[in-house]
Order: sequence, then structure tokens, then C-alpha cells
Amino acid sequence: KLPVDRLPTLVAVRRMRWGTQVLSERPLLLVEADPACYLRAADADPRLARLAEAMGDSERLAAYVAFKQLHERRQKEVLALWREGIEASDPVARRIYEMNRRGADQFVSDMPELARLVFWTHFVLVASIFGRFGVRNPDGTRALYALCS
Repeated sequence: KLPVDRLPTLVAVRRMRWGTQVLSERPLLLVEADPACYLRAADADPRLARLAEAMGDSERLAAYVAFKQLHERRQKEVLALWREGIEASDPVARRIYEMNRRGADQFVSDMPELARLVFWTHFVLVASIFGRFGVRNPDGTRALYALCS
């Protein structure tokens, strides 16, 4: 935890009314509401739909595919949300990560022919980051924000 004197502070430079927007943030990663738009896109690997079906979880796979479409610098920003030591300090994050890790390990052992489609370390991290910090927007999209997540 940061000391109070090092926390970000917002200061109003004009009088504000209740309900005035004070902060707007673009997401680091935005995942469309329909996972099929990632898994069945014209340029997508046709095995992704089969992988999603075998996993029984197209939302996590869609989040991973959306993550892989980001620029490398933005990927690093997303992965940095899972800061070092988070599992020791946050029991919810630890449980989410352990659940994702066990599920990925089990899937890879059960379906080795599909295991090479995904870098599973990043898959587990992205799924865990979304599980802990992801926001479901009113339009059904899912997002990660640097400040608000």
C-alpha cells in the first residue's frame, strides 16, 4: 500500500455540481461482448473455435485473443496489473490465479494437440487479471482500466 501522501489526488480548478464527470479513462484492453467475433474472425486461426469449445470457456479465450492483438507495450501494461507479490497480499487474487492455473494445467494434459495454440502462462495471467480487475460495462463489453480496475 502507498502512504497517504503518495496517493494520486484530484483537485478541482472550478466549482463542480453533483454528477459532474471528473475522470474519464480509456481501457487498456476492451473485449467485445460476443466472444465469437474473436474466435471466428476472418483472419483467426480456425482451431480457436475448436479450442474454445473444448475448453468450455470462450470468454477467457476471447480475452486472451484480444490481449494478443495489442501492441507489445500495451501487453506489458496489462500484465503489470498483476503486480509482483499480489498473490501473497490478496487472497482473492491468489484463489483466482490458482483456479486458472489448475484449469489450464488440466486442459493441457487432457488436450495436448490443442496446447500449442496458446501461451498458457499469459493465458492464465490474462484470465486472472480479468477475474480480479475486469469490469463488465453496461453494453456487455469487458474492460481493464489502469486506474479504475
